[in-house]
Amino acid sequence: HITHSTVNSDEIVYFAGDVSKSAKFSQGSWSKWIDPQIVKFTEGKSVDLNYSVMISFIIDRDGKVRDARISKKCDYPEINAALEKAIAQMPDWIPAMRGNKNVSVYHDMMFGHKARIVKKNVQTN
Repeated sequence: HITHSTVNSDEIVYFAGDVSKSAKFSQGSWSKWIDPQIVKFTEGKSVDLNYSVMISFIIDRDGKVRDARISKKCDYPEINAALEKAIAQMPDWIPAMRGNKNVSVYHDMMFGHKARIVKKNVQTN
């Protein structure tokens, strides 16, 4: 575990392997939530790009996300900017547990997108 000073100097923030029950995204599927956010903030430009990004954040014992940051950016500034906006609006999570107590947990999440390949019919005369 790590001690984190953002909120409370004596708060313990655990790594995922140190908790008995992992934090869970409260809105169902993470990808079903984040993908439309990226599309919205890039005005649809993201659907034609291949990218991979990692974000790091803490989910506190109340399920609030804090200290979110992009820890591995992609090559597209517009995707990185859209992701920063999206993670600033990330909904609460169901907190991690250690024993029967809610605890804060450090979380890394890698995700990406592969552009759809559309075959075009080419007519020849």
